Amino acid sequence: LCKRYRKHIAVAGVDFEIEPGEIYGLIGPDGAGKSSVMKSIAGVLAFDGGTIDVLGVRVDSEASAERIKGRLGFMLQGLGQNLYPELSVEENVDFFARLREVPEQVLAERKRELLAMTRLERFRERPMKKLSGGMKQKLGLVCTLIHGPELLILDEPTTGVDPVSRRDFWAILSALQRDRGITALVSTAYMDEAARFHRLSILHAGRVLAAGEPDEILRRARGSLVELSVEPQIAALDRLQEVFSQVEALGDRLRVFVDDVGPDVAASAVAESLSEFEVRDLHVAEPSLEDAFVALLRRRVEPGP
Repeated sequence: LCKRYRKHIAVAGVDFEIEPGEIYGLIGPDGAGKSSVMKSIAGVLAFDGGTIDVLGVRVDSEASAERIKGRLGFMLQGLGQNLYPELSVEENVDFFARLREVPEQVLAERKRELLAMTRLERFRERPMKKLSGGMKQKLGLVCTLIHGPELLILDEPTTGVDPVSRRDFWAILSALQRDRGITALVSTAYMDEAARFHRLSILHAGRVLAAGEPDEILRRARGSLVELSVEPQIAALDRLQEVFSQVEALGDRLRVFVDDVGPDVAASAVAESLSEFEVRDLHVAEPSLEDAFVALLRRRVEPGP
Protein backbone atom coordinates (compact mmCIF):
# COMPACT_ATOMS: atom_id res chain seq x y z
CA LEU A 1 0.00 0.00 0.00
CA CYS A 2 1.28 3.47 -0.92
CA LYS A 3 -0.15 6.87 -0.04
CA ARG A 4 1.27 10.34 -0.60
CA TYR A 5 0.09 13.83 0.23
CA ARG A 6 1.51 16.00 -2.55
CA LYS A 7 5.27 15.46 -2.23
CA HIS A 8 5.11 13.80 1.20
CA ILE A 9 5.10 10.00 1.14
CA ALA A 10 2.98 8.89 4.10
CA VAL A 11 2.85 5.15 3.34
CA ALA A 12 5.55 3.40 1.32
CA GLY A 13 4.90 -0.26 0.62
CA VAL A 14 3.06 -1.40 3.76
CA ASP A 15 1.88 -5.00 3.42
CA PHE A 16 0.09 -7.27 5.93
CA GLU A 17 -2.78 -9.72 6.25
CA ILE A 18 -5.21 -10.07 9.16
CA GLU A 19 -6.50 -13.51 10.08
CA PRO A 20 -10.15 -13.94 11.15
CA GLY A 21 -10.58 -13.76 14.91
CA GLU A 22 -7.29 -12.01 15.68
CA ILE A 23 -6.43 -8.59 17.04
CA TYR A 24 -3.77 -7.15 14.74
CA GLY A 25 -1.75 -4.14 15.79
CA LEU A 26 -0.15 -1.23 13.98
CA ILE A 27 2.43 0.34 16.28
CA GLY A 28 4.55 3.37 15.60
CA PRO A 29 5.23 6.99 16.53
CA ASP A 30 3.17 9.92 15.30
CA GLY A 31 3.63 10.37 11.56
CA ALA A 32 4.44 6.71 10.95
CA GLY A 33 1.49 6.32 8.58
CA LYS A 34 -0.89 4.37 10.83
CA SER A 35 -3.96 6.56 10.29
CA SER A 36 -3.46 6.70 6.52
CA VAL A 37 -3.32 2.90 6.38
CA MET A 38 -6.46 2.48 8.50
CA LYS A 39 -8.48 5.09 6.61
CA SER A 40 -7.50 3.45 3.33
CA ILE A 41 -8.65 0.04 4.59
CA ALA A 42 -11.90 1.56 5.85
CA GLY A 43 -12.56 2.98 2.39
CA VAL A 44 -12.61 6.64 3.45
CA LEU A 45 -9.24 7.64 1.98
CA ALA A 46 -8.03 7.18 -1.58
CA PHE A 47 -4.57 5.65 -1.94
CA ASP A 48 -1.98 5.90 -4.67
CA GLY A 49 -0.61 2.38 -5.09
CA GLY A 50 -1.04 -1.24 -4.09
CA THR A 51 -4.20 -3.23 -3.49
CA ILE A 52 -6.55 -3.61 -0.52
CA ASP A 53 -8.86 -6.60 -0.05
CA VAL A 54 -11.30 -6.36 2.84
CA LEU A 55 -13.68 -9.19 3.72
CA GLY A 56 -13.28 -10.64 0.24
CA VAL A 57 -13.88 -7.35 -1.58
CA ARG A 58 -11.20 -5.56 -3.60
CA VAL A 59 -11.42 -1.92 -2.50
CA ASP A 60 -10.51 -0.04 -5.66
CA SER A 61 -13.38 2.42 -6.13
CA GLU A 62 -15.98 4.41 -4.23
CA ALA A 63 -18.57 1.78 -5.15
CA SER A 64 -16.52 -1.08 -3.70
CA ALA A 65 -15.76 0.97 -0.57
CA GLU A 66 -19.49 1.53 -0.06
CA ARG A 67 -20.12 -2.22 -0.30
CA ILE A 68 -17.95 -2.98 2.72
CA LYS A 69 -18.66 0.02 4.97
CA GLY A 70 -21.72 -1.60 6.50
CA ARG A 71 -19.60 -4.60 7.48
CA LEU A 72 -16.95 -2.48 9.21
CA GLY A 73 -16.77 -0.64 12.50
CA PHE A 74 -14.36 2.29 12.19
CA MET A 75 -13.46 4.44 15.19
CA LEU A 76 -11.48 7.55 14.34
CA GLN A 77 -8.53 8.82 16.37
CA GLY A 78 -9.44 11.34 19.06
CA LEU A 79 -11.64 11.40 22.16
CA GLY A 80 -15.30 11.38 21.26
CA GLN A 81 -14.80 11.71 17.51
CA ASN A 82 -18.08 11.27 15.56
CA LEU A 83 -20.09 11.42 18.78
CA TYR A 84 -22.63 14.16 19.49
CA PRO A 85 -21.84 16.22 22.62
CA GLU A 86 -25.39 17.35 23.35
CA LEU A 87 -26.89 13.86 23.05
CA SER A 88 -26.92 11.46 25.98
CA VAL A 89 -25.09 8.15 26.01
CA GLU A 90 -28.21 6.26 24.98
CA GLU A 91 -29.20 8.82 22.34
CA ASN A 92 -25.78 8.52 20.72
CA VAL A 93 -26.07 4.73 20.63
CA ASP A 94 -29.59 4.90 19.22
CA PHE A 95 -28.51 7.40 16.55
CA PHE A 96 -25.74 5.16 15.25
CA ALA A 97 -28.04 2.13 15.42
CA ARG A 98 -30.62 3.88 13.24
CA LEU A 99 -27.88 5.05 10.89
CA ARG A 100 -26.81 1.41 10.48
CA GLU A 101 -30.43 0.22 10.24
CA VAL A 102 -30.23 -2.08 13.26
CA PRO A 103 -33.65 -3.71 13.89
CA GLU A 104 -35.34 -2.54 17.10
CA GLN A 105 -35.54 -6.02 18.61
CA VAL A 106 -31.80 -6.58 17.97
CA LEU A 107 -30.89 -3.10 19.20
CA ALA A 108 -32.44 -3.50 22.65
CA GLU A 109 -30.48 -6.64 23.54
CA ARG A 110 -27.24 -5.54 21.89
CA LYS A 111 -27.37 -2.15 23.61
CA ARG A 112 -27.99 -3.77 26.98
CA GLU A 113 -25.00 -6.10 26.55
CA LEU A 114 -22.60 -3.42 25.33
CA LEU A 115 -23.53 -0.81 27.94
CA ALA A 116 -23.15 -3.45 30.67
CA MET A 117 -19.79 -4.61 29.29
CA THR A 118 -18.45 -1.04 29.20
CA ARG A 119 -20.03 -0.12 32.55
CA LEU A 120 -21.93 2.76 30.95
CA GLU A 121 -25.35 1.36 31.90
CA ARG A 122 -25.90 3.80 34.77
CA PHE A 123 -24.82 6.75 32.63
CA ARG A 124 -27.46 6.25 29.91
CA GLU A 125 -28.93 9.73 30.43
CA ARG A 126 -25.64 11.62 30.82
CA PRO A 127 -24.75 13.97 27.93
CA MET A 128 -21.68 12.85 26.02
CA LYS A 129 -19.97 16.21 26.69
CA LYS A 130 -19.99 15.49 30.43
CA LEU A 131 -18.21 12.13 30.16
CA SER A 132 -14.56 11.62 31.06
CA GLY A 133 -12.07 10.83 28.30
CA GLY A 134 -12.11 7.14 29.06
CA MET A 135 -15.91 7.02 29.10
CA LYS A 136 -16.05 8.83 25.74
CA GLN A 137 -13.83 6.15 24.25
CA LYS A 138 -16.03 3.41 25.68
CA LEU A 139 -19.11 5.09 24.23
CA GLY A 140 -17.30 5.40 20.90
CA LEU A 141 -16.60 1.67 21.00
CA VAL A 142 -20.26 0.87 21.78
CA CYS A 143 -21.40 3.00 18.83
CA THR A 144 -18.82 1.29 16.62
CA LEU A 145 -20.05 -2.17 17.67
CA ILE A 146 -23.78 -1.55 17.73
CA HIS A 147 -24.41 -2.90 14.20
CA GLY A 148 -22.34 -6.07 14.74
CA PRO A 149 -19.43 -5.36 12.36
CA GLU A 150 -17.30 -8.17 10.96
CA LEU A 151 -14.10 -6.11 11.22
CA LEU A 152 -13.24 -3.45 13.80
CA ILE A 153 -10.79 -0.70 12.81
CA LEU A 154 -9.74 1.32 15.86
CA ASP A 155 -7.34 4.22 15.31
CA GLU A 156 -5.34 4.88 18.50
CA PRO A 157 -8.31 4.21 20.80
CA THR A 158 -6.25 4.54 24.00
CA THR A 159 -4.46 7.80 23.18
CA GLY A 160 -5.29 10.58 25.61
CA VAL A 161 -7.00 8.46 28.26
CA ASP A 162 -5.75 7.67 31.77
CA PRO A 163 -3.95 4.38 32.55
CA VAL A 164 -6.97 2.82 34.27
CA SER A 165 -9.22 3.61 31.31
CA ARG A 166 -6.59 2.21 28.94
CA ARG A 167 -6.61 -1.05 30.90
CA ASP A 168 -10.42 -1.15 30.92
CA PHE A 169 -10.54 -0.59 27.16
CA TRP A 170 -8.17 -3.50 26.50
CA ALA A 171 -10.11 -5.73 28.89
CA ILE A 172 -13.30 -5.00 26.93
CA LEU A 173 -11.62 -5.66 23.59
CA SER A 174 -10.08 -8.90 24.85
CA ALA A 175 -13.46 -10.07 26.15
CA LEU A 176 -15.06 -9.32 22.78
CA GLN A 177 -12.36 -11.30 21.01
CA ARG A 178 -12.64 -14.21 23.44
CA ASP A 179 -16.43 -14.38 23.63
CA ARG A 180 -17.45 -13.29 20.12
CA GLY A 181 -14.35 -13.98 18.06
CA ILE A 182 -14.19 -10.45 16.67
CA THR A 183 -11.49 -9.45 14.21
CA ALA A 184 -9.84 -6.11 14.88
CA LEU A 185 -7.14 -3.85 13.50
CA VAL A 186 -5.91 -1.51 16.23
CA SER A 187 -3.26 1.20 16.07
CA THR A 188 -1.30 2.65 18.96
CA ALA A 189 1.76 4.76 19.67
CA TYR A 190 2.30 2.93 22.98
CA MET A 191 4.91 0.20 22.64
CA ASP A 192 3.85 -1.31 25.98
CA GLU A 193 0.54 -2.32 24.37
CA ALA A 194 2.26 -4.68 21.92
CA ALA A 195 1.61 -7.74 24.07
CA ARG A 196 -2.13 -7.16 23.60
CA PHE A 197 -1.91 -8.17 19.93
CA HIS A 198 -1.77 -11.60 18.36
CA ARG A 199 0.45 -10.16 15.62
CA LEU A 200 1.58 -6.67 14.71
CA SER A 201 3.49 -4.46 12.31
CA ILE A 202 5.81 -1.77 13.60
CA LEU A 203 5.72 1.26 11.32
CA HIS A 204 8.25 4.03 10.92
CA ALA A 205 8.22 6.76 8.27
CA GLY A 206 5.55 4.93 6.29
CA ARG A 207 7.38 1.61 6.14
CA VAL A 208 7.17 -1.67 8.04
CA LEU A 209 10.18 -1.90 10.32
CA ALA A 210 9.24 -5.36 11.63
CA ALA A 211 6.20 -7.63 11.64
CA GLY A 212 5.08 -10.81 13.39
CA GLU A 213 4.19 -11.98 16.88
CA PRO A 214 5.54 -9.79 19.72
CA ASP A 215 8.06 -12.43 20.86
CA GLU A 216 9.25 -12.91 17.29
CA ILE A 217 10.00 -9.20 16.95
CA LEU A 218 11.90 -9.20 20.24
CA ARG A 219 14.09 -12.07 19.02
CA ARG A 220 14.76 -10.21 15.79
CA ALA A 221 16.40 -7.36 17.73
CA ARG A 222 19.37 -9.68 18.56
CA GLY A 223 20.99 -8.46 21.73
CA SER A 224 20.80 -8.26 25.51
CA LEU A 225 19.66 -5.56 27.91
CA VAL A 226 21.78 -4.68 30.94
CA GLU A 227 20.49 -2.54 33.82
CA LEU A 228 22.64 -1.05 36.56
CA SER A 229 23.08 1.63 39.19
CA VAL A 230 26.37 3.48 39.14
CA GLU A 231 28.03 6.55 40.65
CA PRO A 232 28.60 9.15 39.39
CA GLN A 233 25.74 8.51 36.98
CA ILE A 234 26.27 11.35 34.48
CA ALA A 235 29.93 10.51 33.93
CA ALA A 236 29.08 6.80 33.61
CA LEU A 237 26.37 7.62 31.08
CA ASP A 238 28.88 9.55 28.98
CA ARG A 239 31.34 6.64 29.12
CA LEU A 240 28.72 4.07 28.12
CA GLN A 241 27.55 6.20 25.21
CA GLU A 242 31.11 6.22 23.89
CA VAL A 243 31.08 2.41 23.76
CA PHE A 244 27.47 1.38 23.09
CA SER A 245 24.92 2.74 20.62
CA GLN A 246 21.80 2.36 22.78
CA VAL A 247 22.01 3.73 26.31
CA GLU A 248 19.42 5.56 28.39
CA ALA A 249 18.98 6.84 31.93
CA LEU A 250 15.78 5.85 33.72
CA GLY A 251 15.61 7.44 37.14
CA ASP A 252 18.62 6.29 39.15
CA ARG A 253 19.33 3.42 36.76
CA LEU A 254 21.07 3.10 33.41
CA ARG A 255 19.86 0.74 30.69
CA VAL A 256 22.25 -0.53 28.01
CA PHE A 257 21.23 -2.60 24.98
CA VAL A 258 24.26 -4.55 23.74
CA ASP A 259 23.95 -5.74 20.14
CA ASP A 260 24.37 -9.32 18.94
CA VAL A 261 25.61 -10.95 22.17
CA GLY A 262 24.16 -13.12 24.92
CA PRO A 263 23.43 -12.02 28.50
CA ASP A 264 26.77 -13.01 30.08
CA VAL A 265 28.89 -11.36 27.40
CA ALA A 266 26.74 -8.21 27.55
CA ALA A 267 27.02 -7.92 31.33
CA SER A 268 30.79 -8.41 31.20
CA ALA A 269 31.17 -5.81 28.44
CA VAL A 270 29.21 -3.20 30.39
CA ALA A 271 31.08 -3.92 33.63
CA GLU A 272 34.44 -3.72 31.87
CA SER A 273 33.62 -0.35 30.34
CA LEU A 274 32.85 1.01 33.83
CA SER A 275 35.85 -0.46 35.65
CA GLU A 276 36.72 2.96 37.11
CA PHE A 277 33.22 3.57 38.48
CA GLU A 278 31.29 2.37 41.51
CA VAL A 279 28.83 -0.07 39.94
CA ARG A 280 25.96 -1.50 41.98
CA ASP A 281 23.28 -4.02 41.12
CA LEU A 282 24.31 -4.79 37.56
CA HIS A 283 22.02 -7.41 36.04
CA VAL A 284 20.55 -8.58 32.74
CA ALA A 285 16.87 -7.71 32.17
CA GLU A 286 14.26 -8.65 29.61
CA PRO A 287 14.22 -6.11 26.76
CA SER A 288 10.89 -4.46 25.98
CA LEU A 289 9.38 -4.05 22.55
CA GLU A 290 10.42 -0.39 22.75
CA ASP A 291 14.03 -1.53 23.18
CA ALA A 292 13.63 -3.76 20.14
CA PHE A 293 12.05 -0.94 18.12
CA VAL A 294 14.93 1.43 18.89
CA ALA A 295 17.50 -1.26 18.09
CA LEU A 296 15.87 -2.20 14.79
CA LEU A 297 15.42 1.43 13.76
CA ARG A 298 19.00 2.30 14.74
CA ARG A 299 20.38 -0.52 12.63
CA ARG A 300 18.32 0.61 9.66
CA VAL A 301 19.53 4.22 9.77
CA GLU A 302 23.12 3.72 10.97
CA PRO A 303 25.69 3.57 8.17
CA GLY A 304 27.34 0.20 7.62
CA PRO A 305 30.98 -0.49 8.51
